[in-house]
Amino acid sequence: MITLEHLHAAAVKSCVRHNEKVQAKRREEVDGVAWALANKTSHSDSAWKERHAAELRLRAALAIEEVLAGLMREAEGSAR
Repeated sequence: MITLEHLHAAAVKSCVRHNEKVQAKRREEVDGVAWALANKTSHSDSAWKERHAAELRLRAALAIEEVLAGLMREAEGSAR
């Protein structure tokens, strides 16, 4: 018999798998943007500051997603 706990565990697993796929894609995007920013030809100080700020925002977004994925894994563990 399928119980509510079984359904909840399956939903959590599905969310975790989805989040892992999203994180992998975000890592690729962040790496690509970081590479592009590092290889820009402009050497002005304000341009560097803008690129650095953009890279920091991207890395912060990735860190937030990783924290959320960790919370989902914890929820999956407690659902068992």
